[in-house]
Amino acid sequence: MRANNPPPSAPDRERGSALIAAIGLTVVFASLAILIIQLVLNAAFLERSSIDDARLDAAMRTSFAEALFLAGNGAGDVAFGEPLIAHFDVGVIETRFRSPYGRLDINAASPVLLRLMLEATGAPNAEALAAAISDWRDGDDLRANQGAESAEYEALGLAPPANRPFRDEAELAQVLGMTDAVLACIRGEVTVSTHAAAPDLRFASPWLRAALNPGATARSSISAANTAAPRLPPVALGSGDLIALDLRVIEGPAMGRAVAVLVRFTGDPREPFWIQEWQDGAGAASCPGGQS
Repeated sequence: MRANNPPPSAPDRERGSALIAAIGLTVVFASLAILIIQLVLNAAFLERSSIDDARLDAAMRTSFAEALFLAGNGAGDVAFGEPLIAHFDVGVIETRFRSPYGRLDINAASPVLLRLMLEATGAPNAEALAAAISDWRDGDDLRANQGAESAEYEALGLAPPANRPFRDEAELAQVLGMTDAVLACIRGEVTVSTHAAAPDLRFASPWLRAALNPGATARSSISAANTAAPRLPPVALGSGDLIALDLRVIEGPAMGRAVAVLVRFTGDPREPFWIQEWQDGAGAASCPGGQS
């Protein structure tokens, strides 16, 4: 005969409920404590990151200022491509002078040169993309072969092309067919400032030189564009010319961080130069074959 267990008494039920409630509250409080600790640690990390970013930015700007000071006080000793090294608490920063005339001006370059550069990025639609760039920058609504004008943009719900010259390289992102990967590849290779039909290959990166080299048509275009006296780097502040600087952290926690700066000298001692471009993250090897 099976024994019957007596049902729990009311006090026992109350103690059991209280124990369950206590365990539940303990779990809740423990979860809240963990969450608070995570929030505090995240806030501390973000604050530390902000401080580190501010210190790195200050170091970059100091290196830039020191390089320009050197350019204005003995620029004949400054050679393009040779590094200037500066040591900071955040790391070691290398600065190199570079001629912007080694970049391809997206407002002046022919569709042929644009296509060659885009083909080197691996873009499958290089010819159409070059035509779309040409359509974006011209002043009419006449569609080039494989290009894109207002109708093609509106069909995809996009803003129409500006039909004016590019104001900066970032506007390439608005061109129909442009991708983030292609733009990341060419961003450091193009400009809107030189107004030259082709880059001076003596100052171009190895990647851009290789990209523009294969076609005979492109070679003749580059040759013709470079027959005039070369635009050599300025040798003194106030020259009225352009100069580019590449800054990169080569040692330290932020190693690899880079900035590209484009400066135009004014000739005005009260405001000797204008910063026309301060591009963070420049110089990444994001193209096929890498960049230098």
